[in-house]
Amino acid sequence: MGETLIKGGTVVDGTGAPRKEADVLISDGKIKAVEKGLSTTGEIVDASGLTVTPGTIDVHTHMDGQFFFEPHGISSSWHGVTTVLMGHCGYSLAPVRPEHRDYIIHMFARVEEVAPVIFEKYLPWDWVTFGEYLDSMDKGLGLNAMAQVGHSTLRYYVMGEDSKREATEQEIERMGRILHECIEAGAFGFTTSRAPAHNAWDGSPVPSRYATPEEVIKLGAEFKFSKVGTLGMNPLGLFTGMTEEDKRIIWEITARSGKSIQLNGVKDDAWPMMREAAEEGRTVYGITAAQPFYRFWDLHVGTNAFNTMDTWMQIMNKPVEERLKAFADPSIRPKLREEVDGEATIDGTKMRRPRLVWNELRVDKAAKEKNRRYDGMSIQEIADQEGKHLADAVLDLVVSEGLKTRFIHRFAPESTWFTESRREVYSHPNAFPMNSDAGAHLANECKTGEGTYFLRHWVLDEGAMSLEEGVRKLTSQAAEWVGLPDRGVLAPGKVADIAVYDLDKIGALTKEEAHDLPGGATRWVQRSTGVHHVWVNGVPTMLHGKDTGELPGKVLRSGSYR
Repeated sequence: MGETLIKGGTVVDGTGAPRKEADVLISDGKIKAVEKGLSTTGEIVDASGLTVTPGTIDVHTHMDGQFFFEPHGISSSWHGVTTVLMGHCGYSLAPVRPEHRDYIIHMFARVEEVAPVIFEKYLPWDWVTFGEYLDSMDKGLGLNAMAQVGHSTLRYYVMGEDSKREATEQEIERMGRILHECIEAGAFGFTTSRAPAHNAWDGSPVPSRYATPEEVIKLGAEFKFSKVGTLGMNPLGLFTGMTEEDKRIIWEITARSGKSIQLNGVKDDAWPMMREAAEEGRTVYGITAAQPFYRFWDLHVGTNAFNTMDTWMQIMNKPVEERLKAFADPSIRPKLREEVDGEATIDGTKMRRPRLVWNELRVDKAAKEKNRRYDGMSIQEIADQEGKHLADAVLDLVVSEGLKTRFIHRFAPESTWFTESRREVYSHPNAFPMNSDAGAHLANECKTGEGTYFLRHWVLDEGAMSLEEGVRKLTSQAAEWVGLPDRGVLAPGKVADIAVYDLDKIGALTKEEAHDLPGGATRWVQRSTGVHHVWVNGVPTMLHGKDTGELPGKVLRSGSYR
């Protein structure tokens, strides 16, 4: 592999230590030295005026299937990401029996909004066990990948259609044995979801939601036999705050497993609990978004934005022509209006998606020129202007355009994103500002720029913390959490996963459409500015802001770190 010298840059090594002027020498995939005045007979990359850091570790992705049809991990790699952790929210693509593949594909597709046809046609499905899945994926990647076992997938492997009930003691024991086999094969974690937002293709709860707290705790305890690993949970109080049962599971699962747990979708009440856990020697991490959350969708491709409303959801599950006919049917409209009106009264612990905020749900782009007057208008504004019910304001427009009207839904506009309370969240010692969801919701959104957005807005512009601490959160803290002692720090002997930034320009750009999925299907991507160079395992995947086409990434296995 030879040597590469990154010369003349400012090194922020990932530990939180003060930045320093130094060269970084890479040799055979590892960092050989970090000091001034280094030389080499190999390649020299000038980093004068630039900042050299460890590569970002993205701790929340759903790239479980993406690497098979897009092995470069483009969009993530544009932001200096060098390693990703996937298998979150209780969903993984293994272990899976051949007769169960259709259910797993459609469950994953439903929750994570990935067209089922992509997984059906472009994944090899040459695996049953977790180890076979890792081997199948490990054919050269643009990033390093770590996989976790999803509770819903594991439950369906053991129980099949019977997974829509509580498991027996024997079934839980069998799940535990298989989970242990997955750990032995290289799994880095176990994740589950109790969130009311998570439903299978038929609208029924995903398998993990039928599990008792005791089942979740017993399965998580399997990781007491592993030196590395982590747990993840989407709590029942995803939209309303932690329930007492959520807290009990967290307390017992961390005690029995001896491992940390990551919470996705935490509210303000979770942060004091994390501090209390730390005082008792337990580690609870919270994943929180760094950038404002907004997504694009239309009723032609599909969306789960209306999942709380049963009739809307049933119609969205129909083929496009039947869907169009149903939304145009005046006899169905009263029921659709009723469900829109009733959404606000639903108990937050039973919500299947966050409530639609109608004055933030806007027409991004009308499909027909005659309707472009609606571009930028909210559904509330259209309804008020035309004297219509909210349901009719949406449906009259989309039916006239064959369901192809594109909407943008902002859960929090940029203007309200910089608050003191949010600054406090990001500075919390157990907060991870990396809720990218990379690999999921491809047709609707892309948040791969969480890390560069965090550095630009929260660290450099808002001053929520020092640059050294901000980089530490994205690198060594993440490495320590998931159990990667050889990454996340620029130091001799560490793996050369490295990013080089121009801090004057670093940032995440607005999402844009790309037509690079199999069959020319559309997805959303997010590019960056200020990311000059990226190395993965000592091989450059980006030089001077351009992709090199190299695939040096590997599937990392937990057994390698015992």
